[in-house]
Amino acid sequence: MSTAIGHARAGARSARDRQRWAREVWCLQAATRFGDRTTAARLAELAGVVKGPLAGVAQVHAAALATGDGDGLLEVSRRYEELGDLLSAVDTAVQAAAELRRADRRGTAFGAVRRSRELAEKCGAPHTPAMAIADAPPEFTGREREVIMLAAKGLTNHEIAERLHLSVRTVEGHLYRAAGRVGARNRGELARTICDDLGNTG
Repeated sequence: MSTAIGHARAGARSARDRQRWAREVWCLQAATRFGDRTTAARLAELAGVVKGPLAGVAQVHAAALATGDGDGLLEVSRRYEELGDLLSAVDTAVQAAAELRRADRRGTAFGAVRRSRELAEKCGAPHTPAMAIADAPPEFTGREREVIMLAAKGLTNHEIAERLHLSVRTVEGHLYRAAGRVGARNRGELARTICDDLGNTG
């Protein structure tokens, strides 16, 4: 990521030297998508020079990332989607999820990750560095993973308890705490956080 940011910054410097302001916006926006939190001031200047909607959205994106504004990043993701820039919408939704997790707003963060995946499917399921972060499994205990994976296969809490020699209340506790950790609203969402490959998210 740091190498990618470096290349984007170099492209921006070259464009600035040649007074190619639109190209500079594009390069700085790319750096922001890679996680560069230093682009807001220059993009604010360029937003007053470059015509078209991208410069303004890129400036708002950079400002939201610099201040860790998860809600702002979600709104930027929607604006990129309206512009037809789905990859930027995907990456910005992932950045929103990261900031929302830091604010301990796990439910909204989970929604942002879900949004990023839905958008990715619309543009051929590409794989960007930001998406790799979104796909990283959350940290669960070994027992929590066992319980979640059995739930994903369709077992009831009682059946899971019998399989693992636990009480039903203990199983419920594992599922409750794990869901709270990632903001999952149901067993299907919880299962998807670690075992999409099971093919059963019901």
